[in-house]
Amino acid sequence: MSIARHLKQASLALFIVSSAAALQSAYAAGTEAGTSISNTASVNYSVGGVAQTPINSSAATFVVDRRIFLSVVAITPSPTELAATVPAAVGVVRTFRITNTSNRPIGFRFTPTNVGSDNFDLANLAVRVDSAAGQPIASFTPGTYDGATDTATTVAMLAADQSTTVFVLADVPGTAANTQSATVNLQAISIEPTTLNVGAVGADIVQTAGADTAGIDTVFGDAGRDGTESTTNVYTVSSATLGVTKSATIISDPFNNTSNPKAIPGAVVEYAIAIANTGAVPAQQVGVTDALNANTAIATGAYSGNDIEIAVSGGGGTTTCTAAADADGCSVASGTLTIAGASRPSIPAGQTATVRFRVTIN
Repeated sequence: MSIARHLKQASLALFIVSSAAALQSAYAAGTEAGTSISNTASVNYSVGGVAQTPINSSAATFVVDRRIFLSVVAITPSPTELAATVPAAVGVVRTFRITNTSNRPIGFRFTPTNVGSDNFDLANLAVRVDSAAGQPIASFTPGTYDGATDTATTVAMLAADQSTTVFVLADVPGTAANTQSATVNLQAISIEPTTLNVGAVGADIVQTAGADTAGIDTVFGDAGRDGTESTTNVYTVSSATLGVTKSATIISDPFNNTSNPKAIPGAVVEYAIAIANTGAVPAQQVGVTDALNANTAIATGAYSGNDIEIAVSGGGGTTTCTAAADADGCSVASGTLTIAGASRPSIPAGQTATVRFRVTIN
């Protein structure tokens, strides 16, 4: 390859980088719309070698027009937001940053929508705008959703080159499964600004048609040349996924005791209900019910003097409870064993809880 060709390619690359930088710089707010720019030309001359009085032109004056430019950026979900994205969760938050790079204050309204090419649709999509109003200064954390004070649904006015945080709230369907995802699109539409104490939403900004006027015209500078921008954020479900198996082991019978016992009347059988959590987050307050066969009766005192044992793997510990209807939450009533109340285990991701109890064959 010739030196000239190398130089040509290098120059082209430099031109592209320089052009990109120039465009980025051009999209800063710049001179404020409505600014009047005026100047006058002066002409000096002489006649017969004698300087004459300079003459000045009339003033050339024009008004800087309004250029609408904005950006919408998705913020990576926080650990709190990720942890809240579980089946049947209500009002799960995703965060967006809205920036006004127009050369004049404008407002914004918003449209959140489901994107169709994902695993499920979110319900009750709503927009809330971050606000310090009503919060003590020391307790306000910008960019963090506060349901008590972040109640506005539009941005009445945002100064040039300023940003604000907008939240999309959505309900996750109960049918959503672990690792499934839904995508939400947030569209920001530029509107005429209003003062912060005005409840009415400004009208959508309209681009000026035809030739330049003497007033402040409006030009859309955004990518679609329509005064709007949008982007997406994702709700990925992190849920517990439970699987349950039940097994029976003959412990003893009246004739063989514990040596090769058989399932004959009077024999003691231990049931083990294994609940495995193969999901991404803990399953909390896991309750169990088990309708005992009419040909069996609960055996008592098998586990350190108590009737039921609950063991959680991975360091979750082992507890016992009684079959009596008392404060421990375990009971056997009307032929049904129930694990409820304080005895309900929490099962960490990747761990198993095993409920054991024994019955006697009638």
